[in-house]
Amino acid sequence: MRWTQAVRFTLFLALVVVPLGAAAAVELLPNGTEAFNPSKGDSMPIPFSMDVAGSVRITLYTGDGDAIRTLETETDSAGSYKVVWDGKDASGAIVPNEAYIPVLQCVCDGGLVTVDPRATSGGYPVEIGNVQLDPDGSISYQVPEAARVLVRVGIKGGALVRSLANWEPRTAGRHRQNWDGVDGAEQSLLNHPKLALMVRAFALPDYAIQTYGNHQTSYRAYREQQDWALPTADFSDVRLERDGVRIARESQLPISLLRNPQTLFKFDTEEMENGVPVVRGPITFRVDMAQGDKWVMQQSLYEVAFFLDYQFVSEEETGYTPLSWRWAGNAEPGLHTMTVNISGLWGQVGVGTVKFLVKE
Repeated sequence: MRWTQAVRFTLFLALVVVPLGAAAAVELLPNGTEAFNPSKGDSMPIPFSMDVAGSVRITLYTGDGDAIRTLETETDSAGSYKVVWDGKDASGAIVPNEAYIPVLQCVCDGGLVTVDPRATSGGYPVEIGNVQLDPDGSISYQVPEAARVLVRVGIKGGALVRSLANWEPRTAGRHRQNWDGVDGAEQSLLNHPKLALMVRAFALPDYAIQTYGNHQTSYRAYREQQDWALPTADFSDVRLERDGVRIARESQLPISLLRNPQTLFKFDTEEMENGVPVVRGPITFRVDMAQGDKWVMQQSLYEVAFFLDYQFVSEEETGYTPLSWRWAGNAEPGLHTMTVNISGLWGQVGVGTVKFLVKE
């Protein structure tokens, strides 16, 4: 049997998979490390074992199910082998910092065997330990295993004010998330009595390979350069458990659908004082999203909520943008902030904050 066509996988395609750990003709093996820096010329071995000889191909996939590179080899006997990945895609470009999943296929004993770690591992919630807010505003935390991590800052019972890491891959160990201690309007929150930190995570699939060191191209920019269409997902087919273990719902979606929308939030005023807009009476706030993010948010329901000084004042439960919202201007004279949260069904939150001076 020969390779006759490229086989493309998506996150939600039903696969013929050999369960990891079961007796199989071929299986992936741990390589002892989770991440490497291709920008420095480093490479990553991908080991595997076979009970019989065969033709092997290992394809690396993004969290959106896009194939970026395929490595092939032939074996003439049973044993342990490896292929080596240099952290480059099929065109020779260094891939962006992200997590990539190896999917192994073997033509052996006259048949095709597929080992896909995405189908049998990862996705379960991971408990983050020892979360600390440092004096400079940075947030440190402990990750027990390779995972995707979400880091947010908000006000207890009120607005989400900053999203610092949005399901970004992290290796096992202690990590530090930089934060300057302010909201989107440059107002310090470090001493706010209701400051709340949110750090959540779900496990990456077994054998995930993380790359770092590429400071030139973000993952989002990389996808746009490839001219890949934004992924879609069947929200009705999301699994909440596997083998009796709870699965994080976010892990079931392509990562591009989990991105926070870039939020445009403003109001018009002609009066300024020391560079701060002045509000006298009712005023209209305008909310919109970057065009490229609207399609993502429209894959599910979303709502738009407003917070005066981080406390809830109004919402549009059936969200739409662009949106104009009229505020009565009923606040005590002085400096205030208005924050908008555009919240999607799957946890995406776009945030915008403006400050203004209320005068009678």
